[in-house]
Amino acid sequence: MRYRFLVLLLPFFWDTLASQAENIPFGQVLTFESRTHFNPVGASARAIGMGGAFIGVADDATAASFNPAGLAQLEYPEFSFVGRRSSVAIDYTGFASHDQVPDLPLTDSAVSFDQVNLDFVSATLPFEIYDHNIAVQVSFQDVFDLYADSRRDFDELDERGDREFHLTERARQQGGIHTVSVSLAGQVTSRLSVGWTVNYWMGDWTLDGLYRETGIQKPTYDEYVSFRQTNDLSGWNHNFGIMLRYAHLRIGGVIRTPFDAHYDYSIETETNAEDPELPFGKERTSLHWPLSIGTGVLVRPTDKFSVAFDITRTWWSKATLTSAREPAEPINFFDLRDVTTTPNTTQVRGGVEYILVPGSFLIPLRFGAFSDPPPAGDTGTGERQSFRGLTAGFGAKRGRLQIDFAAEYRVDTTRVRQFIEPDSIAEGIVSAGATGTVDVRDLRMYVSAIYRIQNRTAVRDFLRFLFVGPRKK
Repeated sequence: MRYRFLVLLLPFFWDTLASQAENIPFGQVLTFESRTHFNPVGASARAIGMGGAFIGVADDATAASFNPAGLAQLEYPEFSFVGRRSSVAIDYTGFASHDQVPDLPLTDSAVSFDQVNLDFVSATLPFEIYDHNIAVQVSFQDVFDLYADSRRDFDELDERGDREFHLTERARQQGGIHTVSVSLAGQVTSRLSVGWTVNYWMGDWTLDGLYRETGIQKPTYDEYVSFRQTNDLSGWNHNFGIMLRYAHLRIGGVIRTPFDAHYDYSIETETNAEDPELPFGKERTSLHWPLSIGTGVLVRPTDKFSVAFDITRTWWSKATLTSAREPAEPINFFDLRDVTTTPNTTQVRGGVEYILVPGSFLIPLRFGAFSDPPPAGDTGTGERQSFRGLTAGFGAKRGRLQIDFAAEYRVDTTRVRQFIEPDSIAEGIVSAGATGTVDVRDLRMYVSAIYRIQNRTAVRDFLRFLFVGPRKK
C-alpha cells in the first residue's frame, strides 16, 4: 500500500499520450507523476508482521481498517496508535536516450529518501444490547502517504563516450490522502458478526518538479522547466464487513464501495525556453474510485499458533477522471486513456503468528509474505511492476497494554521508458525519451500501541456523566 515511487519513475505513459495531448489537459498529464499505488491495506504493525493478512483476524482496535465486522470481537474499550517509517532507495541503470541515432547512453543514477508519519489512531467502545456484542469506533488513517523527494543528476554521453549534456530532475511531493471514519459492528449470532464503516476521504498534496539540461561541451546551452501543482480531493464511501467464527477457524470478508470524489488541482509553470506552450491555472475533475472486495481466512490449530491468508481484488480499470470541461469524456486515472489498458489487480497476502508465554508476558512472533501488483504499467516497454515482499514482527502484551513492531521489505525491477527533455516539455511534447531499468527497494518499519480499559464501570460512569449528567446523591 501507499507506493509513492511513481513520482520518481517519470513517466510511464507519455509516449502514448503524445498522440492524445490535445484532448487531455497538460496539467493532468503532469499529475501522473504523483500517481500512487492505491491497493488497499489496513494499518497495524501486528497485521503487517503477518504479511498484511488480517481480514479474517481483525480482533483488535485496528480491525476497522481491515474488516469492520471484527470490532464485534472486542470486549473492552480500546485506544490504538500506529506509526510508520519508510526508507526508499531507487537505482536507475542502463538508460539510453532515443533523441538521436544511434541511441546515446545515460549515466547511472540513484535516489533515496525517508519519511516518518502517523499511520492510524482510533478509539473503540464495545457494549452489549440484549446479550449481543456491539462496538463503535472513531478513527483516522493516513491511507496514502504521498511524500517523495527525488534528486537525480546524470549525464548524456556522445558517440565517443564523452559527457555531452548534464541532466537534472527534481521532484518533491508532500501531503497525502486520509480518511476520518466512524464504524459500527454487531454480533448477529454467536458465530456471525457484521460491520459498517463510513469514510470521509480528504486529500491535500503539492508536487514541485524541475527538469534541466545544460551543455558540457557547449557550456552556453542551458534550458529548464519547473512547475508546482497543488491538489485537493474529497469524497465519501462505505466499507461493509462480515465474519464467521468457529473454534479453530475464522472467515472474513470486506467490500469497499466505489465512490465519486471531487479532485481539483492547479498548476504554475516556468521556463527559459522561447515561445513555450506550458499550462497554468486551475482544473476541476471528478475522480471515480473503484470497487474493492477482499476475503480472509484464519486457521488457529492451537491457542498459540495461527495461519492467516487474504486475497483482495480491485477493479482499477474503472478508476476514471472526468473533467468539468465540456465535452467531458472520462479517462482512466492511471493510463489517461478513454479505452484503458489498466488491469484489475489481485493482492495475495499470508502470514503466521506464534505466541510465547514467558511469565506474565505474551510475546507473539510473526512472519509473512505478499504479492502486490500495482495497477500502473509501462506502455513503452510493455512491462508492469509486480511488487513482492517479506515481513517480520514481534510484540509484547501485558495487562492493558500491547506493543507491536513490524518490518516490511518490498522490491521490484522494471524496464521503463522515461525522462522528458526540458525543450520537449516547453513545446508541449509528451514523448518519453529514454529506456532503462529501475530497481526499487522499500523498507517500512511499523510500531503499534493498543491500550485496553478493563474497568467497564469507570467507562460507564464517564459516559453517563458526559451525556446524562452527574449521579444524584
